[in-house]
Amino acid sequence: MKKIFSAIISLFLLIGMFTTSCSVDSGSSGGGSSPEFDPFLCDGAKIAKDTFTVKDDGTLAIYVSSNNYLNDLSFDGIDYVYNGDIVDISYTVDDSTVDRRSVYKLPLSSLPKVSGDYLCNLCVSKKSDKNTKKTLSFTLIVPSSGSSTEEYSNPIIETQPVGNEYSEGTTTFNALTVKASVSNGTIAYQWFKDNVKIPGATESSYTPTETGSYKVKVYLQEAESYYVESNTVIISVLAAGQLKAPTIKTNLVDVSYDKTSEISPLKVEATAENGTVYAQWYKDGVSVGSKDSTLSYSPTDFGTYYCELWAEEGTNSSNKITSKTIEISENKISCTVSLNAKTSYVEISLKATYIVNVETSKVTYQWYTTDKSSGADTAIAAANGESYTPTTEGRYKCKITIVSKGGQTSTFDNGGVCEVSVKSSNDPDSPTITTQPTAVSIEEGSTITLTVAATVSDGGTLSYQWYTSKGAIDGATSATYTKANATTSDSETYYVKISNTLNEKTVTAQSEKAIVTVTAKSSTSTGSGSFDFGN
Repeated sequence: MKKIFSAIISLFLLIGMFTTSCSVDSGSSGGGSSPEFDPFLCDGAKIAKDTFTVKDDGTLAIYVSSNNYLNDLSFDGIDYVYNGDIVDISYTVDDSTVDRRSVYKLPLSSLPKVSGDYLCNLCVSKKSDKNTKKTLSFTLIVPSSGSSTEEYSNPIIETQPVGNEYSEGTTTFNALTVKASVSNGTIAYQWFKDNVKIPGATESSYTPTETGSYKVKVYLQEAESYYVESNTVIISVLAAGQLKAPTIKTNLVDVSYDKTSEISPLKVEATAENGTVYAQWYKDGVSVGSKDSTLSYSPTDFGTYYCELWAEEGTNSSNKITSKTIEISENKISCTVSLNAKTSYVEISLKATYIVNVETSKVTYQWYTTDKSSGADTAIAAANGESYTPTTEGRYKCKITIVSKGGQTSTFDNGGVCEVSVKSSNDPDSPTITTQPTAVSIEEGSTITLTVAATVSDGGTLSYQWYTSKGAIDGATSATYTKANATTSDSETYYVKISNTLNEKTVTAQSEKAIVTVTAKSSTSTGSGSFDFGN
């Protein structure tokens, strides 16, 4: 009886196994429901799914089944795309699950470590017929917490591989080597020739077997999406009579200046085994000047610069190499604006002056009235010169727009406002400045001397106070300011405020600003001896 009962139970289980199936439509990850070959992704219970989430411990297993040919599946790789590159996912096939669960279990490794959603592709075919290959696509979710998001960073290449030109007839080449480091993880390597992966070239060094262009991808074994590529280098063999290309010893560097008159000559240092090294310079991609053996060039304007270098000896020459491309740029505009008075009267001319660090190609002025309560500025029609004569009381300012030779445009109104009122019979006159302070350039240890002259016709008393950008200078209260034993820290912008006091009222005017430059003393030394500059 027990045997009969067991047979009945087995029969029901067998019928249940054959009638259980997973429906996958043509739009699912199964890619169709062909009766000949219909693989699909599922969980351990044969429930179809197309989204999988990496566990907190960074592991994941997916399951693959088919409505037909269950014991005849073959897997040809899983990959995903990261930063434009196809990255392979490693896996193992657990065939023992086929008989037990009617599915193949694929434990995955080398999963992406950066959190996000990844579209993965798994190639499946029948072992008995490779032409049946189908692609199963699924979404892999890497959560933003857990060990799967361990902090990694891209490797840093410390020593780049170096290409070489070999003499005619050379068939063996020196090894290319890269040195890299990383803060966390294990570094791995993959070399490429002419942008094609070299099978088995997975060490920090690789010895080329033929000419071509080479580079190496340095990445993390734990997270291949963290990588950096080396420079591309050339391995070549010289033709008969061809010279070896020069080697650059000192390259160009980016620089910036206030004015084009300050631009220093550009120069590279290069050597060649044979012949004379020549350079042809380029500005913004267009050749400038002619070939030159001094390997230098004096720019007259801002722009991008580089040079081509080659060696010549008689009728023989080398391949050309190119220096670093650099930018000679203009420093950011710095400008201070001053008004000739802080308080003035109607029908008295106001004047705006400025000091700017760059060369200008255009300067425009615009005068404004400023509302005392709101601070809003209102442009005065046609008031666009350096001077303006108010006809009504109010608060006035001038904005100056600077267009530099390098093409920058900036507007400044650092001069603040001038309070303009109607002059009564007992108000003091605004001082008239007849001599403005002028720029000074001296060597440290010398004396700074700045002078201003002003007049009034109302019999008022004039007083003076000198300033720098840091504020009032203690004790500097005469028409002439002096500072003995100047140091480089005294290099500043100086100006003076002149006040006229009459009938217990005061009106103040401000001078133009003057730049004082104090340079360090030049030192010379004598002696003899030899110096080793190293290699």
